[in-house]
Amino acid sequence: MQMPRTVPEGIKIVSSKGADTFDPRPETQVLKWADHNYWIFEFIDNRAAVIVAYNWRGDMVRQWDMQNVSYVWDIKLDFGSNTVTFWGRGNESETFKLQDLALSERQNESINPPPAT
Repeated sequence: MQMPRTVPEGIKIVSSKGADTFDPRPETQVLKWADHNYWIFEFIDNRAAVIVAYNWRGDMVRQWDMQNVSYVWDIKLDFGSNTVTFWGRGNESETFKLQDLALSERQNESINPPPAT
């Protein structure tokens, strides 16, 4: 997957190898969901991680600032509860409901499929 064409101002690309290390990993955490890619970045001042969504054309669509997590090293999807948890430095975590990250009808339908006919 190619890096986004644009990154918001004040943001850097960082991906850690684990909970207790600042060692970089060669790949960056990305959540691909339907027609959007969710990249995990870090504020330049290291206060927290940032989720930035890009559409299929590579245009930045939306940004969510995390409150409790920096240096994300793992992403876990829980389809039973329709959540995604981001794990960062010191094993801190932050969980988002998928409906709060959904940006398209396709994504909404994947969370709440229409009734069978």
